[in-house]
Amino acid sequence: DLLLNEPVKEKVILYNFPESSLVPELHFDIALNKSVTQVVYGDAHKGLVLSEKVYGWNMYNIYRIPKAVHTLFQRRFQAGKYWHFYTLLLSSVNNAAPPAGAVIRLVFYNDKFVAAFFSGARLILLQTFTYETPEDAAYYLLLMCKHFQVDQHDVVLQISGLIDGQSALYAELLKYFSIVEYEGVPETIDTVGILEEYPSHYFSPLLKISLCV
Repeated sequence: DLLLNEPVKEKVILYNFPESSLVPELHFDIALNKSVTQVVYGDAHKGLVLSEKVYGWNMYNIYRIPKAVHTLFQRRFQAGKYWHFYTLLLSSVNNAAPPAGAVIRLVFYNDKFVAAFFSGARLILLQTFTYETPEDAAYYLLLMCKHFQVDQHDVVLQISGLIDGQSALYAELLKYFSIVEYEGVPETIDTVGILEEYPSHYFSPLLKISLCV
Protein backbone atom coordinates (compact mmCIF):
# COMPACT_ATOMS: atom_id res chain seq x y z
CA ASP A 1 0.00 0.00 0.00
CA LEU A 2 1.54 3.29 -1.09
CA LEU A 3 0.05 5.06 1.92
CA LEU A 4 2.22 2.95 4.24
CA ASN A 5 5.34 4.33 2.54
CA GLU A 6 4.47 7.90 3.45
CA PRO A 7 6.56 9.45 6.26
CA VAL A 8 4.56 9.85 9.47
CA LYS A 9 5.35 11.33 12.85
CA GLU A 10 4.18 8.33 14.87
CA LYS A 11 3.39 4.69 14.12
CA VAL A 12 0.78 2.75 16.13
CA ILE A 13 -0.03 -0.89 15.39
CA LEU A 14 -3.36 -2.13 16.72
CA TYR A 15 -3.89 -5.88 17.06
CA ASN A 16 -7.45 -7.21 17.01
CA PHE A 17 -6.99 -10.95 17.55
CA PRO A 18 -9.59 -12.69 19.74
CA GLU A 19 -7.24 -14.75 21.93
CA SER A 20 -7.23 -12.32 24.84
CA SER A 21 -7.57 -12.75 28.61
CA LEU A 22 -8.25 -9.92 31.06
CA VAL A 23 -6.53 -10.59 34.37
CA PRO A 24 -6.97 -8.50 37.56
CA GLU A 25 -3.82 -6.55 38.35
CA LEU A 26 -3.64 -8.20 41.77
CA HIS A 27 -3.18 -11.63 40.18
CA PHE A 28 -1.06 -10.66 37.18
CA ASP A 29 2.31 -12.37 36.81
CA ILE A 30 4.14 -11.98 33.52
CA ALA A 31 5.75 -15.39 33.99
CA LEU A 32 2.30 -16.99 33.76
CA ASN A 33 1.18 -15.22 30.56
CA LYS A 34 1.86 -18.18 28.30
CA SER A 35 0.28 -20.66 30.71
CA VAL A 36 -2.88 -18.55 31.08
CA THR A 37 -3.27 -18.30 27.31
CA GLN A 38 -2.75 -22.02 26.76
CA VAL A 39 -5.28 -22.94 29.46
CA VAL A 40 -7.95 -20.71 27.92
CA TYR A 41 -7.22 -21.10 24.20
CA GLY A 42 -5.10 -24.26 23.92
CA ASP A 43 -1.66 -24.63 22.37
CA ALA A 44 -2.51 -25.61 18.77
CA HIS A 45 -1.46 -22.11 17.68
CA LYS A 46 1.90 -21.24 19.23
CA GLY A 47 2.13 -17.56 18.42
CA LEU A 48 3.61 -14.81 20.54
CA VAL A 49 2.08 -13.87 23.89
CA LEU A 50 2.13 -10.20 24.87
CA SER A 51 0.60 -8.29 27.76
CA GLU A 52 -0.19 -4.70 28.64
CA LYS A 53 -1.82 -2.78 31.45
CA VAL A 54 -5.38 -1.58 30.87
CA TYR A 55 -5.19 1.85 32.47
CA GLY A 56 -8.15 2.87 34.58
CA TRP A 57 -9.40 -0.71 35.01
CA ASN A 58 -6.87 -2.30 37.39
CA MET A 59 -6.30 -5.19 35.01
CA TYR A 60 -3.91 -6.53 32.39
CA ASN A 61 -4.67 -7.76 28.91
CA ILE A 62 -2.80 -10.94 27.97
CA TYR A 63 -3.11 -11.80 24.29
CA ARG A 64 -1.64 -14.02 21.60
CA ILE A 65 -0.74 -12.93 18.08
CA PRO A 66 1.04 -14.58 15.12
CA LYS A 67 4.78 -14.23 15.70
CA ALA A 68 5.51 -13.72 12.00
CA VAL A 69 3.12 -10.76 11.86
CA HIS A 70 4.71 -9.07 14.87
CA THR A 71 8.21 -9.66 13.51
CA LEU A 72 7.22 -8.13 10.16
CA PHE A 73 5.75 -5.04 11.82
CA GLN A 74 8.78 -4.57 14.03
CA ARG A 75 11.02 -4.69 10.98
CA ARG A 76 8.78 -2.52 8.81
CA PHE A 77 7.68 0.04 11.41
CA GLN A 78 10.62 0.72 13.66
CA ALA A 79 9.89 2.58 16.91
CA GLY A 80 6.21 1.73 16.53
CA LYS A 81 3.82 1.37 19.45
CA TYR A 82 1.79 -1.81 19.86
CA TRP A 83 -1.64 -2.15 21.47
CA HIS A 84 -4.50 -4.60 21.54
CA PHE A 85 -7.94 -3.41 20.44
CA TYR A 86 -9.57 -4.53 23.70
CA THR A 87 -7.12 -2.49 25.78
CA LEU A 88 -7.83 0.78 24.02
CA LEU A 89 -11.56 0.05 23.73
CA LEU A 90 -11.74 -0.19 27.52
CA SER A 91 -9.59 2.90 27.94
CA SER A 92 -11.95 4.89 25.71
CA VAL A 93 -14.91 3.78 27.84
CA ASN A 94 -13.11 4.66 31.05
CA ASN A 95 -12.49 8.17 29.76
CA ALA A 96 -16.20 8.68 29.22
CA ALA A 97 -18.95 9.00 31.83
CA PRO A 98 -19.96 5.55 33.13
CA PRO A 99 -23.20 4.41 31.46
CA ALA A 100 -26.27 3.78 33.58
CA GLY A 101 -27.76 0.30 33.46
CA ALA A 102 -26.73 -2.40 31.01
CA VAL A 103 -24.92 -1.38 27.85
CA ILE A 104 -23.40 -3.55 25.12
CA ARG A 105 -20.92 -1.79 22.86
CA LEU A 106 -20.75 -3.60 19.52
CA VAL A 107 -18.16 -3.17 16.77
CA PHE A 108 -19.22 -5.04 13.64
CA TYR A 109 -17.06 -6.43 10.85
CA ASN A 110 -18.10 -8.51 7.84
CA ASP A 111 -18.00 -11.85 9.67
CA LYS A 112 -17.43 -11.03 13.34
CA PHE A 113 -18.22 -8.52 16.04
CA VAL A 114 -16.61 -7.37 19.26
CA ALA A 115 -19.00 -7.14 22.21
CA ALA A 116 -18.23 -5.24 25.41
CA PHE A 117 -20.98 -5.82 27.99
CA PHE A 118 -21.18 -3.29 30.85
CA SER A 119 -23.40 -3.06 33.89
CA GLY A 120 -22.99 0.51 34.97
CA ALA A 121 -19.23 1.08 35.30
CA ARG A 122 -18.52 -2.65 35.67
CA LEU A 123 -17.26 -4.75 32.78
CA ILE A 124 -19.14 -8.05 32.48
CA LEU A 125 -17.81 -9.48 29.22
CA LEU A 126 -15.44 -8.53 26.41
CA GLN A 127 -15.24 -11.03 23.58
CA THR A 128 -15.17 -11.49 19.80
CA PHE A 129 -17.89 -13.56 18.15
CA THR A 130 -17.91 -14.88 14.58
CA TYR A 131 -21.20 -15.06 12.70
CA GLU A 132 -22.52 -16.04 9.28
CA THR A 133 -26.08 -14.72 9.43
CA PRO A 134 -27.84 -11.85 11.24
CA GLU A 135 -29.66 -14.50 13.29
CA ASP A 136 -26.31 -15.73 14.60
CA ALA A 137 -25.42 -12.27 15.91
CA ALA A 138 -28.83 -11.80 17.56
CA TYR A 139 -28.57 -15.25 19.15
CA TYR A 140 -25.24 -14.43 20.82
CA LEU A 141 -26.59 -11.15 22.18
CA LEU A 142 -29.73 -12.77 23.54
CA LEU A 143 -27.62 -15.50 25.11
CA MET A 144 -25.55 -12.85 26.91
CA CYS A 145 -28.68 -11.25 28.34
CA LYS A 146 -30.02 -14.60 29.49
CA HIS A 147 -26.72 -15.66 31.04
CA PHE A 148 -26.30 -12.41 32.97
CA GLN A 149 -30.01 -12.24 33.82
CA VAL A 150 -30.65 -8.91 32.16
CA ASP A 151 -33.90 -8.09 30.36
CA GLN A 152 -33.06 -7.57 26.70
CA HIS A 153 -35.45 -4.61 26.46
CA ASP A 154 -33.52 -2.81 29.21
CA VAL A 155 -30.19 -3.16 27.40
CA VAL A 156 -28.77 -0.32 25.33
CA LEU A 157 -27.00 -1.51 22.19
CA GLN A 158 -24.35 0.97 21.05
CA ILE A 159 -23.43 -0.15 17.55
CA SER A 160 -20.61 0.87 15.25
CA GLY A 161 -18.48 -0.54 12.48
CA LEU A 162 -19.77 -2.15 9.29
CA ILE A 163 -23.51 -2.02 9.85
CA ASP A 164 -26.18 0.34 8.55
CA GLY A 165 -29.87 0.98 8.93
CA GLN A 166 -30.77 -0.72 5.65
CA SER A 167 -29.05 -4.02 6.46
CA ALA A 168 -30.69 -7.29 7.46
CA LEU A 169 -28.39 -7.33 10.49
CA TYR A 170 -29.77 -4.03 11.79
CA ALA A 171 -33.35 -5.20 11.21
CA GLU A 172 -32.62 -8.38 13.15
CA LEU A 173 -31.33 -6.45 16.14
CA LEU A 174 -34.48 -4.32 16.21
CA LYS A 175 -36.60 -7.46 16.50
CA TYR A 176 -35.25 -8.19 19.98
CA PHE A 177 -33.78 -4.97 21.40
CA SER A 178 -35.76 -1.79 22.07
CA ILE A 179 -32.81 0.59 22.36
CA VAL A 180 -30.29 0.57 19.50
CA GLU A 181 -28.00 3.57 19.09
CA TYR A 182 -25.23 4.42 16.65
CA GLU A 183 -21.93 5.37 18.24
CA GLY A 184 -20.86 8.82 17.10
CA VAL A 185 -17.50 10.41 16.48
CA PRO A 186 -16.02 12.45 19.36
CA GLU A 187 -16.53 16.19 18.91
CA THR A 188 -12.82 16.75 19.56
CA ILE A 189 -11.89 14.94 16.34
CA ASP A 190 -11.92 16.77 13.01
CA THR A 191 -11.80 14.40 10.04
CA VAL A 192 -11.26 17.38 7.68
CA GLY A 193 -13.94 16.02 5.38
CA ILE A 194 -12.09 12.82 4.47
CA LEU A 195 -14.80 10.51 5.82
CA GLU A 196 -17.89 12.52 4.89
CA GLU A 197 -19.03 10.06 2.21
CA TYR A 198 -19.32 7.28 4.81
CA PRO A 199 -21.55 6.95 7.90
CA SER A 200 -19.66 8.29 10.91
CA HIS A 201 -20.20 5.12 12.96
CA TYR A 202 -18.11 3.13 10.46
CA PHE A 203 -14.97 4.69 11.92
CA SER A 204 -16.07 5.89 15.37
CA PRO A 205 -14.38 3.02 17.31
CA LEU A 206 -10.97 3.72 15.76
CA LEU A 207 -11.35 7.47 16.14
CA LYS A 208 -12.35 7.13 19.80
CA ILE A 209 -9.49 4.82 20.74
CA SER A 210 -7.02 7.02 18.87
CA LEU A 211 -7.51 9.52 21.70
CA CYS A 212 -6.17 6.90 24.15
CA VAL A 213 -2.92 6.08 22.36
